Amino acid sequence: AETEALCRQILNELPEHFGALHLLGLSAFAGQNFELAKQAFKLAATVDPRSADAFANLGAAHFALGQYEEARASLEKAIALRPNFPLALANLGNALLHLSCVEQAIEMYDRAIRLKPDHIDALCNRGLAELALRKLDQARQSFERTLLFQPRHVEALVGKGLVGIELKNYDEAKAALDAALALRPGSAKILANRGRLNFEMSRLD
Repeated sequence: AETEALCRQILNELPEHFGALHLLGLSAFAGQNFELAKQAFKLAATVDPRSADAFANLGAAHFALGQYEEARASLEKAIALRPNFPLALANLGNALLHLSCVEQAIEMYDRAIRLKPDHIDALCNRGLAELALRKLDQARQSFERTLLFQPRHVEALVGKGLVGIELKNYDEAKAALDAALALRPGSAKILANRGRLNFEMSRLD
């Protein structure tokens, strides 16, 4: 709140102060006020149309608001300005995944991972995209690499569990889903997948 107030104070005097606009966007985003963040980043990108960060953050705000086409457009601008931008590449992959452009999403994740091999979100979300295409061995490798860097990554554990169910590796699936459930006991998604595993194993009770 203090950061936001200071930014507004600056902008009252200098409405096109890029730093204040961008920081106002970051502050609003951190506070989950995504609409304000979007407006601030949009103005920042107008003031400095060469700022890859402004367009990348604008894309993140659009994504948080469920505006996936707009997110894609902003992130593509960020990458055009800075091609080796792992965060923007991974976020573009996320937008493409939500737009059902799964192969293109995997391409963006691969580019992000080449630049930053320990990019957790890109690794895990690549696994989800590969799972959607039923590339099960690749998906398992993506989830296992994620867990190598972050062993308590819930989404990767669930993904590994789903791959295990699909490949009928039920012990592996059970271990992964149990670990995810221990980290997030009230998750409906994990419980549902644990139920699916029991069904597959004929444990109907």
